Parts: sequence; C-alpha cells; structure tokens
Amino acid sequence: MSHSRREFLKAASAAAVSLAWPGGLLAGTPRGVLPGFDVYPHAGESDLRELAARALEAARTAGATYADVRFTLTRVEDIRFYGPMSYGILRDHEFAGVGVRCLVDGAWGFASSTLWSADEMARLAREAAAQARMNARGRRRKIELDPPPAPAKGEWRTPIARDPFNVPLREKIDVAGAFIEHARRYNIGARNATVSATMTTIWERKETTFASTDGAFFSQTTYSARPSFSVGVRTPRGYAGRSSDLMQPRAGGFEVVSEARLVDEIPRLVEDAFLMVGAERITPDRYDVVVDARLMAQLVALTIGTAAELDRVLGYEANSVGTSYLAPPAEMLGTFQLGPELLNVRANRSRPEGLATVRWDDEGVEPEEYDVIRRGVLVDYHTTRELAGELAAWHGTQGRPARSHGCAASESALGVTMVQPPNLEMVPGPDPVTLDDLASGLKKGLVICAGRVTVDRQQLNGEINPEMIYEVRDGKRTRFLHSAEALFRAPELWKSLKAIGGGGTQLWTGVEVRKGQPSQVLRFGVAAVPGLFERMAVTDRMRKA
Repeated sequence: MSHSRREFLKAASAAAVSLAWPGGLLAGTPRGVLPGFDVYPHAGESDLRELAARALEAARTAGATYADVRFTLTRVEDIRFYGPMSYGILRDHEFAGVGVRCLVDGAWGFASSTLWSADEMARLAREAAAQARMNARGRRRKIELDPPPAPAKGEWRTPIARDPFNVPLREKIDVAGAFIEHARRYNIGARNATVSATMTTIWERKETTFASTDGAFFSQTTYSARPSFSVGVRTPRGYAGRSSDLMQPRAGGFEVVSEARLVDEIPRLVEDAFLMVGAERITPDRYDVVVDARLMAQLVALTIGTAAELDRVLGYEANSVGTSYLAPPAEMLGTFQLGPELLNVRANRSRPEGLATVRWDDEGVEPEEYDVIRRGVLVDYHTTRELAGELAAWHGTQGRPARSHGCAASESALGVTMVQPPNLEMVPGPDPVTLDDLASGLKKGLVICAGRVTVDRQQLNGEINPEMIYEVRDGKRTRFLHSAEALFRAPELWKSLKAIGGGGTQLWTGVEVRKGQPSQVLRFGVAAVPGLFERMAVTDRMRKA
C-alpha cells in the first residue's frame, strides 16, 4: 500500500494530537479509531526510506559519529476462548514507534516517538545527539563499536503458512471451540467428574525498518504465536488443572494452533488432572528429581540464558534487573565448570520455532550460532556491537575476532536497544532416553512437570513451583503430590545433573523476560530435554513456620 507524501504527513500530524505520551502505545485503542491510524507505512515502503534519511542526515549534522533509526509497526490480538461460542477479545490493536540512537563523543543518546514525520525525525536526531553529548560528560568508558558488518540490505519475513491477522474471527472461534468441546466430551468414565477447558491465543506481527549511517537499510516482519490450552477436572474431592505441552509460544502463523495435534494430547491432560485431584502434600526432604522438558527450558533460560547477557554480567543492569553470577568474564570464560560434560547449550537466532529468530538484529548485524556452555564449561556470552570488544582477549585465544553475536533487541522502536538472549538449545543426549526411562531408575524420587521457575537478581538462587508432581518408588509411579517447591542454587543444581533425555524428548517453548528502564518485554525461544537431578531440596510451600 502506497501513500502520497501530503496524505502521509497530514495523517501523521493529526495522530500527534492523540499521541502526546509515547508510553501509551495506543494500548486498548481499536483499529481505525485514531484519525489517520491506517496510513502508517509498512516495513520497507519508500516513505520510511525518506524519513530514515532525514533522521540520519540530522544526526550527522548534530555531530554523531554513528547513528541508526528504527521504525516498528506492531499488531497484537489476544483472544480468550471459553467454549464453542464463548470468547472475549482482550486486545486487538496496532501501535507504531520510531527511535533514533546517536553516538557522540563516545556516549549514547536515544530519543523516540510515535509520530512519523520529517520534522519529527530531525527533532529526534537533535535530541538524541544532545543527550549523548551530555552523557559523555560523566561517562566511565568511551563506547567503541566493533567494526561495522557488511551493510544489511533487503527484506525478510518469518516463514509462515497463514497470516493470523488475515484469518476470519469465525474460523479462530471454530478451531478453538472444537478443541475445548473435545476436552469437555472426553469420556472420563463413571468417576463423578466434570471436565472444563479454556484456550488463549495471542498473535503478534512486528514490522521493523532499520537504517544506519553505516549504510544499512532493511525491513523485516516477524510473527509470533503465544497460545495456551488447559483442562480442569472437578470431583467431589476437589479440582485440579493441567496445561498443554503443545500449545507453547513460538514463531509462526495461524498454523501453530490450527495444525497442533492437541486432540491427541487432550486424553493425557484430562487423566493427569483427574489423578491430581486430592493429591497429598509433599514431605520436605532431599529427593532425586526428574524435571520435564518445559521446566528444564525455564531453568536453561533463567540460569544460563539471561545470566549470560554481557551487559548484566558487566554490571550495567545492576540498578534495573540485577547482575549475574557468571562474572567476571576474565575469570569465567573457558574455566568455570557449571555442570557435567553432558550439559551443552547452543545459541542461535535462526531456528524457525524460536521467538528470537530474525535475519538481522536491531543493530543490523546478521546473528551467528555459538556455544554458551560446552561440555559443562562457560565459553561465551550474548553480545552486541558495543560490548563485543569486552571479550577481545578471550576470543583472541580462540583464534577468532571479537564481533557481535547479533543479540541487540528491543520490544519496539520506542525502547532503547539492549542485549537479549537469543534462542537457546540444550543439546539432547546421544541415546533415545525418555522421561519415563529417567524415572524408571529412581529408587525414591519425584517427577515434576510444567509450572514456573523464578530466580533472584543474580540468576543464582531460585525455586521451581511445578504444576504436576508424582512420587516414584523403585521405578514405579506411586502417588500424586502437591504444594512442592524445589529450591536450588544454579551451580550446585547443574553439577547434580546426572542424565538427560534424547532427541525425541526435545520440546520448544518461549520465555518472556523484562529488562531495562523503562522496562521492556523481551522474548526468546528455548529447546530443552528432561533431566535427572540428584538430591534436590524440596519443601512444602503450604507449611506454616
């Protein structure tokens, strides 16, 4: 869709009145209500090239030695389904942003807005340059970017089968309603129980256009699906719920939901929930514990993924989200044995399932694949153009240049660029070991599935609150338990890892973290397999002191 310049600028000026506060992001505004809302150019259109050139020209004039400009146009739809014709649209909106970043006298400045106009581009560039010049007065170090990569040029889109925003609402209702009805009608037998189910779908399309004084100009459009599905079983003894392993956040289009083999999974979810009703409370103790792939993914994400963000490691996020136990780099890289040799974690931004998958990062760098943990040893961090030089000595010993891994990201152009974990992949074991195989070796232990992992501000100490727990004695499942809370300290936890699942047990999911001031939401994909940990401390979270 193209627009005349007069039409575009007129509409953008009208929008400015309603967008006086950029932090609002048009939250809750229905599509088409804002005057001129639909005239925002899409990624890569000529209007954006002209606006980007205006911003970069103004940045150079203001004294920037480097500058970049990002435009984002994001559409989000969030629907909750309760039955075949029962649903609620929680969000359906689109919001735009533009951000200009300038490097002056070795310091950054950044300014952003929701108004896209030629005059606004110049204003943002001047403001960012002035801010950088002011920041340079109190800088502790001079920022030096790694050598510019070959200028990123072109277009890229997440490979999808169907754009969810082109799918009729009726079809979405029919697909979700069919899954819910299938769960409700599951034959649970003469067990005096009722089955309920709910489903949520969150779709996001983010169109990004990027330009820099290094000569980059590209556009890319990413799609993500963040669905969830859960069943509940109520009996005279109580209620229990179980959530789907298949409906997990990942990159993709409508096919993530429509092609999911949820019908095959529903019987197991219902049976699990029924058995969880009336579960007994856990007895606090140390147990050998089998952790399923979903919980393992969260452990990898929080104790390795976010802990390896180099800005966090260097203390630059200390007053925001915290620091990292994987510090300092000079004492850790190549020497810190986090876990056994069977623990290997690789990073990428290329896997089709991953929420962090892109062709270029938010600095125009084409990401590369690299090891974070190799044979249990920490060997790398997540870097950007600004931070790559901090690891020059280490990379020199490895015979490679220090360059950005392509981990720069932001929630939208309204937020400053920062380090984001890429997709993380826990390498499966070589043998076809399943979760049941791991459990069969337990003399007295637990199997914990799904739920939530939380950690402290160093990513060091944490707890696991599982959704489902069952006891295993002599390799056989004996009873379901509840109120368990597993406590851990990351290095001791990973050192106690004794076995992991094979490739057939790998599960992809998505993890959401908050970072920065103002806070931004960053998402990335994680693939993990089940694992067996020895002597994990497990408490009863309902126990009174």
